[in-house]
Amino acid sequence: MQVNPSGFKNYHIKPTSGGAPPPREVYAHSSRHNVPISDVEPVDARGSGINLQPEEITKGVSKPAEAHSADPVVAGVLQGNFYQWKKEDVKGLDICDNQYKLKDGFDDSRDLVAVYAHEGEKSDPYCFRTDFQNLAYGAEGKNVNLYLLLSFSEGTKAQVNLPDNVQGRTERPWNVALAVYDSQNHRSITADGETSPLKKVSFNSSLDAVQFAVDKDVLRKMGWKDGEPIHIQAITTKDFNSQVTDTISTNISADGKRETFPKPWENGGVVSGGVDTTSKIGTAKVAFILHGNQSLVKPSDVKGHISQPDGTGYSRVLDAVERWQIPVEVHLSNTLQSAIEWAEPSFNRRIAENVKKGLVTVEGGVYAEQIMPYFTGEVNQESLKEGKEFAQQLGQKDVPVAWTPERVINSETIKDMAKVGYKMTVADYPERWFPRGSDQYDKIHHVNGMYVMFIDHYFQDHAHSTTDGGMDLFMRGKLLGDALDNDQQKIHLSMQDWEFYGGHPYGVSGPVHEIPAGLETNFAWIKAHPWIEAVTPTQVLKFKWKPVEHGDNVHLPTQSYLGDDTAKHWYYGSPWHDAYADLVTNEKGWDFGNNAIPSGKRLGDINTPGTVIHDTWKAIRESPDNQMKHIAKKAFFAAIFETAWHDSKEVSQWEQAVAGQIRQVTLITASAKWADDVKNGKVGSETKIQQIDLDQDGVLEYVVSNDKVFAAFDRVGGLLKWGVAMDPQNGPVSIVGNLINYPAYDGEAELNKGGWFQRISGFRDQEYENETYSAKIDSNGITFTSPDGKVTKKFTLDGSTIKADYRLDPSLGERKILIGLSPNLDDLLHNGQENLEVTGSLPGRTLIVANNKGGEATVKVDNARLTGTDRSIACTQKVEVTGKNNFSIDLILSTGKLGKA
Repeated sequence: MQVNPSGFKNYHIKPTSGGAPPPREVYAHSSRHNVPISDVEPVDARGSGINLQPEEITKGVSKPAEAHSADPVVAGVLQGNFYQWKKEDVKGLDICDNQYKLKDGFDDSRDLVAVYAHEGEKSDPYCFRTDFQNLAYGAEGKNVNLYLLLSFSEGTKAQVNLPDNVQGRTERPWNVALAVYDSQNHRSITADGETSPLKKVSFNSSLDAVQFAVDKDVLRKMGWKDGEPIHIQAITTKDFNSQVTDTISTNISADGKRETFPKPWENGGVVSGGVDTTSKIGTAKVAFILHGNQSLVKPSDVKGHISQPDGTGYSRVLDAVERWQIPVEVHLSNTLQSAIEWAEPSFNRRIAENVKKGLVTVEGGVYAEQIMPYFTGEVNQESLKEGKEFAQQLGQKDVPVAWTPERVINSETIKDMAKVGYKMTVADYPERWFPRGSDQYDKIHHVNGMYVMFIDHYFQDHAHSTTDGGMDLFMRGKLLGDALDNDQQKIHLSMQDWEFYGGHPYGVSGPVHEIPAGLETNFAWIKAHPWIEAVTPTQVLKFKWKPVEHGDNVHLPTQSYLGDDTAKHWYYGSPWHDAYADLVTNEKGWDFGNNAIPSGKRLGDINTPGTVIHDTWKAIRESPDNQMKHIAKKAFFAAIFETAWHDSKEVSQWEQAVAGQIRQVTLITASAKWADDVKNGKVGSETKIQQIDLDQDGVLEYVVSNDKVFAAFDRVGGLLKWGVAMDPQNGPVSIVGNLINYPAYDGEAELNKGGWFQRISGFRDQEYENETYSAKIDSNGITFTSPDGKVTKKFTLDGSTIKADYRLDPSLGERKILIGLSPNLDDLLHNGQENLEVTGSLPGRTLIVANNKGGEATVKVDNARLTGTDRSIACTQKVEVTGKNNFSIDLILSTGKLGKA
């Protein structure tokens, strides 16, 4: 997992599971048919196979017209695509790579793996299909012949010799043989020698299958009665070669009992076994998790994640899910969910709609991807509660599965999940915890009260890889084995970052279209092979499978795909890693040279008093239960995002940026305590100015407050960092400031030297954003002066009005002042812009920004102009004031409609 400066995160993991062949390169794909499955295949396929025409990979696949109908036969006609076949149509399966090998390059094309039959209505033709392990394009021209030998219980005449002088005989005499030589040459052959053409014969090399139909009158003339079971023996040969090259060598009875029979070349040329149309098969199960992990970033960044002009992005994957009806499990960090809600809420609605349809299930987890073993106990549990609440907001009423960030997991992590009511999580390597784990990665495990599903790393690396336009060949074999296994409680789980599946793997310049195209190709292949079932971890829990039981109170050491010791070394240091715990963050940020916070306070950890992390959480825990406490929790969780992540020896710069915000959370807890004092009558209407180190940096901040407003100012930028309004009956509402957004860097400055920023608080002065102002307090207020003396601004508080009187040196000309308003930040995080309204016109003198759920700010200017407002920063209404020389800005904070909406 890595993050670039815009917050665009992706990573790729390439471990291999035991026994798997070495994975191909991550973007490996077939040299032929390297396009998605054709969207509309001809109903009457002609020629030596369906020749899929290449199309631009970015266009994806359009849903076949009848891809999701209930029947392969529509209006008495076998359809030309292969997607209507259902599990109940599959009558038999056979393991792959057990065919007689002619070593001519087409052995896999003659390797039978499945046979289907569909009787349908009385007037319908009888439809059949077979699947091959890997049907090469055009193989049926000269290299594959297929025969289905049909036997009826009351057949009028039967043959034991194989048709067309193929060597051998059958132990189950046949009444009708169906012979398919290619899509133009085919026939039914009765035991008494009559022949007639078959119907709708079509091959598809990408789906590795052939389907066809026979008029039921052909069967009836040979003694078959409608509704009567048929015994089917399937065999393949090569043109002008009488050797049987494969058979379906299993038989499954209606009660599910399976027998395996020898192949003819092992049995004196006798074809044995076969399947009945009453047979029932098992299925292989696969699951896909789409993991989205981003901070609360700009709408422009979020929109880029969701969709790009070239068709890549999150939407591309949902397109495939909806088109092929392949269910997936989704996990979104809560900060990403909030970012989407602000930038493009229709995408969250789209997820919720798919939850209703059963195509998406949503996992919970911690708020912003903290590495959980560092925060065992209260912090994890509170964060996990937030994750459940956000998942429910997407329509997932029951949230039993918790995502473990980076799969860094141990006994205590599992206990924290269980205490919050989660029932399952996902991990990487069973063998690191359990003896015999290496051969049980595809089973559900139960330990310490939690179910654990393990990732299949081969499937993870190859879920988007294709072989000749179909699923990865090795994966097909694994799935066939599962479908034939008496143990039907196995599953192969693939997990990837949503960005990856959307075509944007980290470290690759430009989109990689083969990834979403390959994933969609495999979705289509799965849809066309109903002996594979796509399910989600949440759905699996409802199956009530019998898990591999390990008991309670089992010690599970910390494990991660990063390495067993990496988590500890990243946090506490090693000869090869700087210690995250020892970091002393900067007052302004790394663009300003050596400016470590004067207090020298280390980040530390949750258990060490006197460190930033411990003391910040202690302040949260001890805060009164009001909206400020809830916001403080979210800000803390957002600032421990991907805790202690390193780039080689050093803590990653982006990780330092978020960690540097932890100490500022105590600005919010101070307002929680103030609000409680107002509620309890300890604060009067008179204005007070206090100097307090609110953010643990050893430098005093300035709090201007009364019983209506709490305003915390900082000398860096002379900024109003946090502004809150109070209603004695309904509590406090945040109005100014947003300490949850992804920061520019690790200090308090809001604009780095490159001009990039993600936060705007109050009264940011153009070109003086990061200057350290001097401050002077008098009986009327507090005055901030820029280092060059050219900007002074005096703040006073009267009732609910914060007045800023500006004095600009005439040499500065016109300057822009920015004010970031986040009325009712907690609501904005959950509901985006839905409840936010702006009243007033530009340019103008008055602007009102109100949240219909409570929280309102009025901006009034004198001798200046209101010149702009936008929502280009997450959960923030940016207001721009333009003025020169002397002017004033009134900022009126109120709770607005709190409690009345």
